[in-house]
Amino acid sequence: MKDLWGPMSTAVVGIFALVGVGLTVWQKDRTDRRDQWWKRAQWSLDLARSQQKTDQVVGFSALVALASSRYAGRDEQDMLSAVAEATLLSVTDASDADFVVKAKS
Repeated sequence: MKDLWGPMSTAVVGIFALVGVGLTVWQKDRTDRRDQWWKRAQWSLDLARSQQKTDQVVGFSALVALASSRYAGRDEQDMLSAVAEATLLSVTDASDADFVVKAKS
């Protein structure tokens, strides 16, 4: 029995090390994906604020998709909603509102 402690302890340490490496890789992947989500959100927000109607439609469509992403936390969803609401409130005539309908569909 005494001879088993050496190999068993090595195996246990190896398992813990493997789990640690796995968690580190998972965390790095999640961080990278959230960073990429934010870059896409910035791009979409810039388009949504554009003076070009086509850019606005693309921007709002992308924001809708980003809001439903699993990488968008509650804070990010709240921020996207606030920006969309503020932008939509600035629409002053019915012809400008067409892009809103297109972005929602």
